[in-house]
Amino acid sequence: MKRLPDNAQERYCVFKSVELLYLLCSEMPASDESKCESAGISYRMLKIREYMQEHLSEKITIQLLCREFLVSPTFLKENFRRAYGIPVHTWLIRQRIRRARELIFTTQLQIQKIAQIVGYESISRFNAAFKEYYGITPGQCRKMSETASFRPF
Repeated sequence: MKRLPDNAQERYCVFKSVELLYLLCSEMPASDESKCESAGISYRMLKIREYMQEHLSEKITIQLLCREFLVSPTFLKENFRRAYGIPVHTWLIRQRIRRARELIFTTQLQIQKIAQIVGYESISRFNAAFKEYYGITPGQCRKMSETASFRPF
């Protein structure tokens, strides 16, 4: 972790905290919603997050999530931010980019195919989002994975 820039260390710590809360909540039976809510995450927000994680390759909009989970856009946006500390769209982008990085390191799929798998129709948007998050392009990341000079995890 010391190799990461300061802002990346902060993001990593936040991610790990959220991941821990997720693991704590996911171990509970579905009928035990109150324990999840006492951990600071509503059961509905947890289910929305799980849905997005399982459907990264699909077009996910606020309207779609609201229809799927029978909530208003305001409720979704406010409660998601309260539960996870970031807006829905930001969380979704981060998950897509992280999944893409994992695929770059663990498969030989073309970058364009990886972009499609994680929900990007435009390779240029994917490249820009990846570079903004990791500071390098997906192609540079692939080269690093091939030379084994960089360990992803």
